[in-house]
Amino acid sequence: MTLFMVLLNLNQFPEQHNLYVQRPWTLESETLVQNQTSINCIIQGEDRYSYFLPISTIQQYFKYLEPKNLCLQDSCQRIIEFALQAPE
Repeated sequence: MTLFMVLLNLNQFPEQHNLYVQRPWTLESETLVQNQTSINCIIQGEDRYSYFLPISTIQQYFKYLEPKNLCLQDSCQRIIEFALQAPE
């Protein structure tokens, strides 16, 4: 599933899960939703997924962006920018 689709359907996933996304992080990047763990990457076959953010953090950031009246795609792009600034 793409990062954009996961972000659009975020409420379908448990709040305590994390996102792992293939780099480079774009809205079209393939994404895994996994239980919280302390690992920074997941390798499935030849695909490598890097730790992105916890779902709870993404939900909080969406609430922060709400009053800005951004379109959904712009809000999702801001989530990527926020994740890129987060310490690894």
